[in-house]
Amino acid sequence: MESEIRKLFPLAPLHNPAAIEWVSSCREVFGPDVPNVAVFDTAFYAGLPEVARIYALPGDLCSKYG
Repeated sequence: MESEIRKLFPLAPLHNPAAIEWVSSCREVFGPDVPNVAVFDTAFYAGLPEVARIYALPGDLCSKYG
């Protein structure tokens, strides 16, 4: 799992390194025999309707940047 997440660092440079740190910390605390599971919500957010996608954003920024 870790090697696959590392390959994807460029796609999520803020999230993926933190996920690897979390896995490493869990392994230190719980030991190597406790499984770690990575779950991503990318697919959920990919199809959000526009009203939900831009709800909390300023309208001018949405118009400017899409």
